[in-house]
Amino acid sequence: MVKLIVDRKSIHKKWMLKNNLSVGGKVENYKSHLVVKGYSQVEGIYFGEIFYVVVKLTFIRFLLDFSSSFDLEVK
Repeated sequence: MVKLIVDRKSIHKKWMLKNNLSVGGKVENYKSHLVVKGYSQVEGIYFGEIFYVVVKLTFIRFLLDFSSSFDLEVK
């Protein structure tokens, strides 16, 4: 737990629950996701910009193949 900065409020969250059913109708497994209600944030107050990395597996394979072809080091 951390203390909030003065004049800031916490972001609300919600649990999303789902049951996967088998063919017979029995519960096969339970799934849950913690979802943050990001629409309550205001740009410039709560965040500056949003950035997240999405890399496809084919690009990683290409990068490793390219680096091994030219004897490069990947870090």
